[in-house]
Amino acid sequence: MKLSNLSVLAILSLTSATLYPDTETTVRCSDTNQLGQDVVKSKLGEMCDVLVGSHNQLVGKGGCMDLGFDAYEYYVYNINNVDGARTLDKATCTRFFKDVLNCPRGGQMTTGRTQWHFRGIPRTEKCQENLPQPN
Repeated sequence: MKLSNLSVLAILSLTSATLYPDTETTVRCSDTNQLGQDVVKSKLGEMCDVLVGSHNQLVGKGGCMDLGFDAYEYYVYNINNVDGARTLDKATCTRFFKDVLNCPRGGQMTTGRTQWHFRGIPRTEKCQENLPQPN
């Protein structure tokens, strides 16, 4: 039985997608930033609402959330080498950003194949006015 080039290409494409899912790198937690509050973990959805949408190559988008006396800054960057904008959806944001929120002093991570870079930083002061805040 001889397979056509199209059949082989289809099989390789399916195999590649199956064997190499979008794996993330290990989150790198900071050991020098201010200790954050656990309440930030419950705000994941609100933070991702700010981060989702179209992102140009190598351009970041971020926000800040006041948490009583402290604040939490958060960012995402499109670091893919493909020209043009890409869209970050809420499922992808929550899937990867939750690992950063588990770092007590903030942290960062870059996803594998999709090349999104997430970063979270606890602060001892209130949010600055120039950063968007969830409604």
